[in-house]
Amino acid sequence: MHLQMTSGDIRDAAFIDEHGHALYRTSTPHHFFDTGTTSITKALPPNKKHGSATTEIAQIEWEWFRQAEFHINGQTIDAKDFMQSSGILFSKDYTFSAPDGRSYRWSTHLSSCRLEAFDGSTIAEGSGGSSGLLGTMTEGFLDISPGGYHILDAIIITFAFVEGDKQRKKRAARRAA
Repeated sequence: MHLQMTSGDIRDAAFIDEHGHALYRTSTPHHFFDTGTTSITKALPPNKKHGSATTEIAQIEWEWFRQAEFHINGQTIDAKDFMQSSGILFSKDYTFSAPDGRSYRWSTHLSSCRLEAFDGSTIAEGSGGSSGLLGTMTEGFLDISPGGYHILDAIIITFAFVEGDKQRKKRAARRAA
């Protein structure tokens, strides 16, 4: 499944499938200096009574001086507990346990990331987009293999965090330069 993002900013984007349907959205109102809360919503199947609708599947609360927090299914989880990280700056690995009980690892690089199961199979690959010269944005994307369809919500939530964390570090490095 190929999902195209409508923005190069993971904090505010829709994830559009091959048929032009927005399956997921991220929204971060009032983000200031990389703080704020990103809401992640999922499109529900349309019905005759209400048409199309969405439901919130998670929130990521970005903080300036402390770890981000996830709000999922009524629980608050520190990012360090939900996604263990290793590595430095733009080449990090993030490991998490999905609802299927298996562990997965996002490996990030400067412009892309890959989700793998611990058997080595690739579950998803993507990029959260980027800002280019003169502030132009390159839209992001996420390609998900059939082996990841059963944990699609977890893939979207963790991708939003991994790319959001990476984009925050890039912005901080630019500000420091």
